[in-house]
Amino acid sequence: DSELDETLIEGEEYILVIRSATPKTKALAEKQLVDVIPFTCGRKTKLPPARNSVWRKKVTLHVSGEVYDDVEIATA
Repeated sequence: DSELDETLIEGEEYILVIRSATPKTKALAEKQLVDVIPFTCGRKTKLPPARNSVWRKKVTLHVSGEVYDDVEIATA
């Protein structure tokens, strides 16, 4: 199993937080805008092997609630 298999478990619910146009090296900060997407992990499907590549999987994600765009990060 891969790190993905250990992180995303089929049938479990998660919340994805996306910061667009922000370097991943920049820490979360007050007043940054994020999108919030609740989802359920669906089926993991092994993809056919590709030449000179590692094994890959496709993971189906199902939006499981209301999606919020441009949510401002509040103070802690």
